[in-house]
Amino acid sequence: MLGTIFVSFLFLFVFAGHARADFDPNNIISDGGFVNINAMSTSDIQSFLQAKGSFLKDFSENGRSAAQIIFDASHGYGDASGSINGITIDTGTGTINPQVILVTLQKEQSLVSRTSSNDNALRAAMGYGCPDGGGCNSNYAGFTKQVEWASWQLRYNYERASGHGFNDYQVGQTMHIYNTYPNPYGGPSEQDITFANRSTASLYRYTPHAYNGNRNFWYFFNQWFVLRDYYASYVSQSIYPTMTPGSSTTMEIKFRNTGTETWYPNGNHPVILGLDKSWAASTIWQGSGWISQNRLTVAQEGNVAPGDVGTYRFNISAPSGVSIGNHRFYVRLVAENLTWFENPDTNGAAWWGINIPTPSAQYISQSGYVTAWPGDTVPMSVTFRNITGTSWSKTSPPTNLAIDSFGDQNFLSKFQDSTWLSSNRIASLPQDQIANGENATYNFNIKIPSDLGPGSYRFFVRLVQDGYSWFNNPDTNGGAWWQITIPRPSAKWISQSVYPTVQRGQIANMLVTFKNTSGVTWRNSGAASVNLATDHFQDENAFKRFKDSSWIGDYRISGLPVSQVANGDQVTYSFGIKVPEDMSSGTYRFAVRMVAEGFAWFDYPDTNGAAWWQITVQ
Repeated sequence: MLGTIFVSFLFLFVFAGHARADFDPNNIISDGGFVNINAMSTSDIQSFLQAKGSFLKDFSENGRSAAQIIFDASHGYGDASGSINGITIDTGTGTINPQVILVTLQKEQSLVSRTSSNDNALRAAMGYGCPDGGGCNSNYAGFTKQVEWASWQLRYNYERASGHGFNDYQVGQTMHIYNTYPNPYGGPSEQDITFANRSTASLYRYTPHAYNGNRNFWYFFNQWFVLRDYYASYVSQSIYPTMTPGSSTTMEIKFRNTGTETWYPNGNHPVILGLDKSWAASTIWQGSGWISQNRLTVAQEGNVAPGDVGTYRFNISAPSGVSIGNHRFYVRLVAENLTWFENPDTNGAAWWGINIPTPSAQYISQSGYVTAWPGDTVPMSVTFRNITGTSWSKTSPPTNLAIDSFGDQNFLSKFQDSTWLSSNRIASLPQDQIANGENATYNFNIKIPSDLGPGSYRFFVRLVQDGYSWFNNPDTNGGAWWQITIPRPSAKWISQSVYPTVQRGQIANMLVTFKNTSGVTWRNSGAASVNLATDHFQDENAFKRFKDSSWIGDYRISGLPVSQVANGDQVTYSFGIKVPEDMSSGTYRFAVRMVAEGFAWFDYPDTNGAAWWQITVQ
């Protein structure tokens, strides 16, 4: 592991390509690039092997393809997991970039460029346990073991390079190394190396040669994945958005091309703004116009040459079920089928904080408190100002007026009118959209329950964005209430016909006039219809003896003679009484009282809805 086997055909392959001239033996690869375990998916690795024509594209071991073995090892599975010297490498940390594994497979045994299988090369695939001075340890023989153990070792080297009590292969440390010599690059036979970062220290602890070992690693990594050719510096981005579920907004970000390659919008390696692979949750914000679920857009300018700025503009949509709070949305540039841009210092990457606020409203006004009787339909209105920070919608999510969920909904639902949306949803938003800062007035009706007795009641409403959240209630934030007074029936006696003298078997015509002082309109039908009746507080059966054929019942004398009597108006009941044939001569008392049927009797004091006559029978 601390040494490596070099094979002669590796050198021949290197000379077949064009080696870059900027190899820095002290800084081979960035730390971010070295441990970017999400740089390639299993399908990315498989596609890469197929593109290279490698026999590994068809290789499998114990039911896993070479691509799956490489991906799993990069994520700390199998023997790529373990603890030693206080350092733990496991599935929570992952190991190394799968691109690093691919490059090491090529550097050690040319397995990526091989078009046919070779058992010896597979047994020592990563050069793990194969020191310079001897053969390979059989305990680590085989493709899977080689990939897993080597991946663990390279990540372990990376972790120990920044402390943990070790005295060698530390960042900033200078070490004297010996190269394989002679080598085809003209490099020295020995030299001092100062480890500029952890990844460089890890690579030298694994292969302690600049030439040929780590130069070959640098060559393949840059030729295949060219991270150093694709760089970007962050320029600017749109502000953090405030959204409601179902809403959409346009975002924009600008990057300057600080690499050496022109960014093209199409071709083999188009530069695309994608979702950062480290934050898979960003896919829930997919908006209209995206290229795919995790690729957003290309630069508005088309080609972006080195030094120029690319503008990436796209839409996001808030999911209907997104939770209230702050969410992060991450993007990163990717040279498709080649490499992701590195992240340090926002190199091709950025994020937004997306605020999903609790819906909020400012109470503005409402219609007055209600005085009504059972069965009455009462028009109501309430006005709120949108202070949520985003628009209210009639549909997504619908901002409806509802009976207050914090109240007694079973009681409040009794006030349902036929115009309500449902038993607990009163009215929809009056316009399709209400922008932040604008007012919305909800007009609706309530119907006083027929079984509601006299008294004072409260009717509570609150705004709700259905399927998402109720508005807050403090300071009438999206809430309002009315005092509903159901008064006892009351009337003022105005006049009545004189006391009659009647022969047995004869009919006397009677009149009585009352003024409506109830504060509500009297009706002659429906709930609480106002009738004239024999006074139930006295001897009703005695009064019943005077029943005339015009009466509407044994104890009900007359209905309201007009359809309605407004508060303050008067009404006269005209009716007859018939003296029974067998009634003895004498003086009798006959008492009447008004009743709101099914609701309440009129009060008695001061002839409030009541009257009586002294009847003389001859």
